[in-house]
Amino acid sequence: MAIRENADEVNSHVIPWLREFGAEDDYFLHIQYWDAHGFYTYPEEYMRQFVDQPGQPFPDDDEIQKQRSLSHPRSPDFFHWSLDWPIPDKMPLHLHNRADVEQLVDGYDGGVFYMDRHVGEILNVFRELGIEDEVCFVITAGHGEIVDPMQEILRTGPFRYLGPREWEQRLAEAGWTDAAKRLRERYPEYFRPVRI
Repeated sequence: MAIRENADEVNSHVIPWLREFGAEDDYFLHIQYWDAHGFYTYPEEYMRQFVDQPGQPFPDDDEIQKQRSLSHPRSPDFFHWSLDWPIPDKMPLHLHNRADVEQLVDGYDGGVFYMDRHVGEILNVFRELGIEDEVCFVITAGHGEIVDPMQEILRTGPFRYLGPREWEQRLAEAGWTDAAKRLRERYPEYFRPVRI
C-alpha cells in the first residue's frame, strides 16, 4: 500500500514554495490532498467532532446485509484490498452493520474537514502575498466515499455504473425529481429514443 501524505505534510512543502515563488507571474500549481480517501490518517480530533451527529438513514441493516453478497473492491466484505497495512481506528475493517457505516462516514467527514482547513492555509498565503485577486484558484473533487441511496454502499461516480435513464429513475424514486429533471436537461442526448 502506498503511503499518502496528510494535508499538513503537503502544505509543509507547498507553503514555503508559495512564499518564495507565489508572487511570480505565469505558473501552474497542482496540489493533491488525500485525507478524505481511505485509511483516514489525519489527527483523531477531526473525526471525533462528527461521532455524535445523526447519520443518514441509508443504508439500513437490511441493505447492508443484502450488499454483503457483492464482491468487488470496497464492497462490505471486501472493503480493504490490502490488509498488510495497519488499519487506523478511524476506518472500519469491513461494513457489516450501521455502526461500521457510521464510522466510515464520520471518518470521511473528518477527512474533508481536515483538508478544508489546509486549503484555507493556502488561501491565506495568497492573501499574505497580496495576490488573492490575481489567482485563478480551482478546486476539484472526486467521488468521495459514497454511501448513497442511489448506489451500492461504496462505488465510484454515477455514470460509471449506471446509465442516465437508470439515474433518472433512481433519483425520481428517491424523491429527487428536480435532480432527475436537471439530469435530463444536462444530458439530453442520453434520453433521446434510439432506432436500431
